[in-house]
Amino acid sequence: MDRSIPTAVAAGVALVPGLATLYLAFNGGGYFAAPTGVLAAALLGLVALLAAWPGSPWRGWGRAVAAAAVPLALLALWALLSGSWSGSSARAAVEADRVVLYLAALLLMASVGWSGARVRLLVGGLAAAVVAVAAAALARHLLLGDATATTALHTERLSYPVSYWNALGLLAGVGIVLCLHLASSLREPLWVRAAGAAGLPVLASALLLTLSRGALWCTALGLVVFLVASRPRGLPGACVAALPFTFLALLGLDHGAVAATPPEQIDAFGLGSQPAWVIGFSAVAAALARIACAPLDRTLPQLSLDARLARRVAIGGACALVAGVAVAGLVVHRTGLGNHAYAAFVSSSEAEGTSRLTSLSNNNRVSKWRIGYEEWQRHPFEGTGAGTFALSWQRERPSDGHVRDAHSLYPELLGELGLPGLVALVAALAAVLAGLANRSRGPDRAAPAALLGAGIAWAVHAGVDWDWEMPVVTLWLFAAGGMALARTDLASGPAHPRLRWAGRAGVAVACVLLAALLPVRVALSDARLQRSLAGLAAGDCRNASIDARSALAVMAARWQADYVLGVCAAADGRWGEAEDAMRAAAAGDRRNWLPRYGTAVALTALGKDGSGELRIARRLNPREPVLRESVVAAKGRTLAERRRAARTAPLPLPEL
Repeated sequence: MDRSIPTAVAAGVALVPGLATLYLAFNGGGYFAAPTGVLAAALLGLVALLAAWPGSPWRGWGRAVAAAAVPLALLALWALLSGSWSGSSARAAVEADRVVLYLAALLLMASVGWSGARVRLLVGGLAAAVVAVAAAALARHLLLGDATATTALHTERLSYPVSYWNALGLLAGVGIVLCLHLASSLREPLWVRAAGAAGLPVLASALLLTLSRGALWCTALGLVVFLVASRPRGLPGACVAALPFTFLALLGLDHGAVAATPPEQIDAFGLGSQPAWVIGFSAVAAALARIACAPLDRTLPQLSLDARLARRVAIGGACALVAGVAVAGLVVHRTGLGNHAYAAFVSSSEAEGTSRLTSLSNNNRVSKWRIGYEEWQRHPFEGTGAGTFALSWQRERPSDGHVRDAHSLYPELLGELGLPGLVALVAALAAVLAGLANRSRGPDRAAPAALLGAGIAWAVHAGVDWDWEMPVVTLWLFAAGGMALARTDLASGPAHPRLRWAGRAGVAVACVLLAALLPVRVALSDARLQRSLAGLAAGDCRNASIDARSALAVMAARWQADYVLGVCAAADGRWGEAEDAMRAAAAGDRRNWLPRYGTAVALTALGKDGSGELRIARRLNPREPVLRESVVAAKGRTLAERRRAARTAPLPLPEL
């Protein structure tokens, strides 16, 4: 007998994006490979379980899903293969693992098929997760005093628990779009509309305290797309209830004073408790006001316009908008404001504090984008290899500064994986956004329209920041896309052809093998490598070496583990072993200056000539202060003097 997936199981799957967002948010946003690998393995396991379900479990899989899944799979494969020409197979594996995570999210949500109730559950669970993250961020920043002290670069900007302020800002922006939908959707129960209204003051406060310009503008864009695509009839009630109290929360926040005060002093100056109480009061008041506006929801839908008149109003509004943009452009051109704006944008200065909200500076992003583009010009087809932008930056950077990502998905991917990589990414994103746009029509358009607005905001923001490397702000998009592209999971809808048990078992085994070969290995090696680096930083070379060997046992290409072994061998005076370990690290990451420098130090300490390795290291990172001041090849010193100096030379810690 053909048995489809039970409704309760499908509903549970719809909550996975929200739960995954919570998990990633409190694990550094998923930036590092350990949480990403764990989650990817878990999602692949769920796909395998659904694949093994008796009957026809894949009612949602079809050509539309393949339009996004196939490019993602090719992108993951291309990233993995790029390790063969980049000389950095570990970097390639980590990047491919992240793509596998997004692919697993898409396939999992597509497995249960599309239904209006299910997508509403997805949106509600995701919005609840984002509000919880924003509330935790505000509570820690405003109420916990010196417990909020952090070693982050900008402690005045809200970043906990995601660890990056711009990512938290974008996540809050996504939540604002979703909560506005929940507050204005007449298909939702009144308590859901009240909960959506309550989330808006919390999310707006969190967004403002991140001081993220890109997130602010992209949130506005997402809201416009949502309102145009959805045209929610409950919007007046939502605005009347939520907007006044959202503004009250922002006014009571006094973000200028809060942002200018170190986090450990916020509560001491009395700047934290009062805004926290105002935000809490605003959230509760917005919920109660939304309940009070219920009669408005019942009255306004009856006052609908004639279809022809509504069309004319829409066309007139669009024409007015185009005319307004044209007039504004003419004014900007005639007054010279455009030239001033361009000069401010290309300026390399970085605004600080609340002044950055009105600054047009690119914060040195243009130089990063240019390096990605130039790498593509040198390697138009294959690129430099997945995850190697940091190495390109070290070699080509115009100034000092440590950078790991290009702060833009598109030029970074173009430089790392060439034209095939960018085409695969654009194809997958286009399919996902097209699926959401297609679902944003008809009577059940509100929830997918909210996801579409948030998705377009993500696509724009990914062009100015490293959202791709932060699964906490990216995974939900592919999960929502998988559900939007899936076939309709209704009794009268098209059903997927019956699959024989051998086919089901084959797909389930393939998912398990993929999880074991990539995400599990990446997660295990990364977790052990983190312990190893922590031990090395604490001076515990014994346990650091044990963890490094354990990481290499899981994934032999982790160059940081070989480097740790080399540093620990050097600390014990075993310079021959240090040389071997450093050479192994250099072989595992051929364009990295650090193991080359370590090899030069080890060779010099052994009384050999390490100047050749040092020259390579300087070519790979010409602005590195450690290399400029190195005593390994200092002029005017004898080999014996250089040997003695090398034995005490600094060996910097590597990064994951």
